[in-house]
Amino acid sequence: MIVDGVKHWFAKGGITAVLDNGTAWAARQTVPRLAGSVQFGDSHTADGEITLRRALLVGPHATLVGPGIVYGDALRDTPSKNRWMFGHAARAHPRVVTRALRRESWPRECDLSGPAVVLYHQSANYYMWLVEQLPKLRAVSSEAIVVVPEDLPSFAETALARAGVADRLWRWEGDAALVSQAVVPPVGARRPADVDWLRERVGGADATGSGDERLYISRAEAPRGRAVQNRSTLRSVLAEYDVEVVRPETWSLDEQISRFADAELIIAPHGAGLTNMVWATDAVVIELDNGYKCATYDELADACGHEFRR
Repeated sequence: MIVDGVKHWFAKGGITAVLDNGTAWAARQTVPRLAGSVQFGDSHTADGEITLRRALLVGPHATLVGPGIVYGDALRDTPSKNRWMFGHAARAHPRVVTRALRRESWPRECDLSGPAVVLYHQSANYYMWLVEQLPKLRAVSSEAIVVVPEDLPSFAETALARAGVADRLWRWEGDAALVSQAVVPPVGARRPADVDWLRERVGGADATGSGDERLYISRAEAPRGRAVQNRSTLRSVLAEYDVEVVRPETWSLDEQISRFADAELIIAPHGAGLTNMVWATDAVVIELDNGYKCATYDELADACGHEFRR
């Protein structure tokens, strides 16, 4: 996405840029494609990572801005997410974003020297961290600093320790931080290579199981709903076929890895608990159709090499 000739910015019902050619751009509206100098992350089509020199990491949602360029936390992310992140960054740091739009740099010392990669998501969602964030480490060197939010979810903390990068974490408190080399990798996208990396680097020996467990992931206590209504009928059917009802959100990451590594059958309504299929091998995954239509887990099952049914 390209814009040029920024005249001024103001905040009123959303950040708006008024361009020299008279065109107005609002962060929460469809962005017109214009000739110019500021590139948004969603317009980048590279398969590999890129490196931004002297990029400023700004809050509240870990947006990277540099002279003439604005990126979300990864390449090939959705345009709507990048606009959403950019809008929040502009609200929180209007002067910083204005300088980026004007292709100005920052005359200050770097807070982080050397290559650094940002792992960030605005929620503590298990799927978002395990499938979208952690595999970004595949694209960076073993010496790269790993920038994480101060309130890093405990399961993500454990996963990073298991991946061997605990000693390279830099906890970002949300203040603007200047990074000498910000590595922007492709976002995790349910690719077989991402699954293989998770199994090898995070799962390790615990991700090799017996493959004889049958598990049903309950959403009876899930705060976002999508729970099965006819639970008693379902429980009878599950008992008939020796399927154990589990709530993986009550387990540690270590327990989730070892239990699902043993699974030959995983059944669940749509929900983040299905992410645990990455630890299983040659399983059958059944996503109950509760009216929530999304291709997330059938694509993940395909990347895992599982048989998927809905």
